[in-house]
Amino acid sequence: MSEPPSPSRRRWFRRTRGPLLVTAFLFHTAAHYLLPVQTSTVTMFALLLLFVALPTPSAAQECQATPFACAVDQSIELGLQNLRNRERGTGEFSEDLPNHNALGILAFLERRSGVGWLGPAQGYDGLDVADQEMVLRLVNRMLESEPSMANRDAVPRVYEAGGNLMALSAYLASGGPDDVGAAVTATQAIANGAFALSREQGVQPPNNDGGWNYGEPLEIGDLSVTHFAISASSRRRISSRARPSSCRAP
Repeated sequence: MSEPPSPSRRRWFRRTRGPLLVTAFLFHTAAHYLLPVQTSTVTMFALLLLFVALPTPSAAQECQATPFACAVDQSIELGLQNLRNRERGTGEFSEDLPNHNALGILAFLERRSGVGWLGPAQGYDGLDVADQEMVLRLVNRMLESEPSMANRDAVPRVYEAGGNLMALSAYLASGGPDDVGAAVTATQAIANGAFALSREQGVQPPNNDGGWNYGEPLEIGDLSVTHFAISASSRRRISSRARPSSCRAP
């Protein structure tokens, strides 16, 4: 991967591109009529000037934003590429451990359009074909690995189930196919997971009156796990309003 051009080189391109193009054109035109014997040599020189004047791929891809926004954008893309390299067509980022698929899926779906963080999330529809196929594999593996996705009476692994519901809600709301070849559809998995999570909410005051734990509720709730369960419920409600009513989870 080539290094981006330095600021001074970019400024040089902007200042000299126009004059070089004009010079090449005039030089070739004059020489063609005045020096016909040496036309081939002159043409080659003119083409060389044109080559220098035209923007290189690096210059053409120059980030059109503040240096900080460009640095953030580059860091995000490097992170996403790392996830692509880890997935390698397997449907998971760690061997036989799809527990974190939801967070990886969200990283791709929540990628902002354009440079910086002010654009809308690109979602499933905004991904290129290769990334869409990868997300489908990740969703399929996610639905197969967490028991509460297929069986609402199963005790959920709350971290995983909560993350799955967040990812699935964003996935469906942004155009992801409901059927990914798993035992259940994404819509049904959301319904199953939401029921399983609601059943495991703690009702043991004063230290767990409405919280969650890793699985079954305990006397003292876990704040970080509770955060995942609440975020899943919130994201599910928000995303369901972005989908056609026929696709909403009950």
